[in-house]
Amino acid sequence: MEAFQKRDITPALQWLKQNASRDEQLIYDLQKQHFVKLLEDGQTMEALQYSRHLSKNPDEMIQLLWAIVAKDRKTRYPDLFNPVVWQQLELRLARVMSRSENYLSQILELGIKMVPSLISLRQLMVNRSLESLFQGDELPIEVDVPNAAHSVFACPILKAQCTEQNPPMRLTCGHVISREALHKLAQTGRFVAPTNLAPSNAFSHIRLKCPYCPVESSVADAKRVYF
Repeated sequence: MEAFQKRDITPALQWLKQNASRDEQLIYDLQKQHFVKLLEDGQTMEALQYSRHLSKNPDEMIQLLWAIVAKDRKTRYPDLFNPVVWQQLELRLARVMSRSENYLSQILELGIKMVPSLISLRQLMVNRSLESLFQGDELPIEVDVPNAAHSVFACPILKAQCTEQNPPMRLTCGHVISREALHKLAQTGRFVAPTNLAPSNAFSHIRLKCPYCPVESSVADAKRVYF
């Protein structure tokens, strides 16, 4: 986003093509805005060469090509050169990157689309109970989910996104850090040994102070959090 705020769309386009390739309209609008920026910077030939990225919308492309040759382009095409467009694109880009919208309507829509397939499946599997089709965490048929997104957690100590190998862990106080950060804090923690403690279990009884509040926790009390 920092690069985009400097009107450099390259990182944003690369991210969209890798992570949100279905947002074709946003990709197109970013490319169009880069075309406009080239014109604003006086790079007419570069803008003409870049216009090939905009060929999917022939009607609009004609207008853009006219903007290249028009001397009064900003007066003739004020919508193209309106600086507010950059602000609107930034909001759309941030929304796609964060996926912060309420997806309840999409869930309902997907559920409605699934009903005919589930009914057909039920009719084919007459010898099995309906409950057996829904055992476990997965549906019995494949569902095409557009713009799939999931929550992620970034460790506030290591400033890195948690992974399956380094999952988020909840301390007794409720604060969440990564497992790697938990182990680093444990290295400077206070060891409280119960009676008859096996050496292999010693690490679990190290007590450490939460980095964000005064509460102490033991390594054994930390619970994995699933997002």
